Amino acid sequence: MLAFLATSLFLAALPVPAPAASPDSIASPAPVTLPAWYSRLSPDVPGTFPPPRLYSANYRVAWSGLEAARVDTEVTSPGDGAQIRTSVHASTTGMARTLYKLDAVHLSVIDRRTFRPQYLDQTEHGSHKDTSTHVDFTADGATRSNRDLTRGKTDDAPHKPRHFAYPGLFDMEGVLLELRSLPLAVGDEKTYLFMTSGSPYLATVKVLGRETVHVRAGGFPSIRCSLQLEKVGKNGSLEPRKGFKSGEAWLSDDANRLLIKAQTDLFIGAVSLELETVKFTDPAR
Repeated sequence: MLAFLATSLFLAALPVPAPAASPDSIASPAPVTLPAWYSRLSPDVPGTFPPPRLYSANYRVAWSGLEAARVDTEVTSPGDGAQIRTSVHASTTGMARTLYKLDAVHLSVIDRRTFRPQYLDQTEHGSHKDTSTHVDFTADGATRSNRDLTRGKTDDAPHKPRHFAYPGLFDMEGVLLELRSLPLAVGDEKTYLFMTSGSPYLATVKVLGRETVHVRAGGFPSIRCSLQLEKVGKNGSLEPRKGFKSGEAWLSDDANRLLIKAQTDLFIGAVSLELETVKFTDPAR
């Protein structure tokens, strides 16, 4: 993405770049008690809406109306079907690429029954730095490991892993999967704690209404949602997500509940994502 949906979570979109390693970004002690804001988290009870069909989709990302990136997403469920695997390839294009080169590959592996993440892998090739990130999820939180892949580096050993001791962590795709499983009545509001390739965030999603949305893939009856983000700081306190002002996303109001469109108001201007093509690889239910 997003990340996005954000910067898809919702967004199954442009990934959030992992931070550079520094002495204060390794192995922080676990919180002794859970922060007070934990009381804001929504109950972890998946809804009864059917899991997603398997598909591949292409999205166009625009910055102030001009194409800025391409995002290709594929959702599969290999083997015994116990997992949902979401693969995302994202690259900046056009003028945006002259300002910021980014080619990213993101893989999220999730338990199909609970929508709980098992692990995520992300590799980013930028203008000046290449990195890879692996995050393992457990019942008590998540552990992130980074590696600097920049050509010419003499030390390519992985940086010391950092553990985030926050029970109930989702990843972005897990949030989207659980959200789409719910009734999503107008006015419903849900708050989730999720992990990107960099840091944990608190996401509050509210269902604003239903409307028809027209994108390059066609017209879709859609569920419109708002998104607010807060970053979990090093000491467990909440702080604003720098550069992020607000976001909205539209899910198709049908049996698929695909991400159709998303838009965010960032410090660099308006950034939007819209569905261009989608191809389902399993039969309709």
